Amino acid sequence: MEFAEAVYRLSAHLPRAERLGLTSQLLRAAASVPANIAEGYQRGTRRDYAQFVAIARGSLAEAETFLDLAVRTSLLPAHAAGPALGLADEVSRMLTRLRQQLTPEAAPYAVPGLAEDSSAFEGPSTLDPQPSTLETTALLTPRFDAAGLLPCVATDADTGEVLMLAYMNAEALDRTLATGEAHYWSRSRGELWRKGATSGQIQRVEELRIDCDQDAVWIRVRPQGDGGACHTGARSCFYRAAERTPDGTVRLVRREP
Repeated sequence: MEFAEAVYRLSAHLPRAERLGLTSQLLRAAASVPANIAEGYQRGTRRDYAQFVAIARGSLAEAETFLDLAVRTSLLPAHAAGPALGLADEVSRMLTRLRQQLTPEAAPYAVPGLAEDSSAFEGPSTLDPQPSTLETTALLTPRFDAAGLLPCVATDADTGEVLMLAYMNAEALDRTLATGEAHYWSRSRGELWRKGATSGQIQRVEELRIDCDQDAVWIRVRPQGDGGACHTGARSCFYRAAERTPDGTVRLVRREP
């Protein structure tokens, strides 16, 4: 249901001209996902439930395709569609697990007129998840978490040293890409944060990469100012190492690169 709700909210940003076109198709597909899951559950048999789960998975693939099309045709910005696409991936995994729980016990049911080794549906060919395009697409579709954030690791572009871990929301990611300087979202202050705005430790971004699932970011930066990254004055926020002592306790020991 959360995915359908996200799509309905997102559809408000589509052009009015698409109300009877892409928008209606997207809303139909999104609403069909929870509707088919609910109907299958109420049917009362594992076989019927599995069939409706298959239909729900097909509707989910439709909705993902319409979202991708909206982004590709510039009807929606990629960062706006990202959270809904992230939810779609989670729902897809849930439906796959549900199918795996249902299908082992679906086959033994006797169906009049069918051979014993027959099934009322095609099985894996209709229920297997669609191949994900997250790993191969050239389109940036970040999957923000429930709080609208992505973890971001910053490393020194020259040395490879890990400097810090922070978080980006859609605006921070946009500003980073637009300006070439690292922007983050401060979870403690609840505000956009341009790194170095007060400390002078501006981070010039040489390269931004996103991981295979598009839910984490890595930026290679050239630190400005004093070259540091940590508010404590250390060059890296990771300036302590955990070491086990002879008596079995673990102590944090300061380590400079």
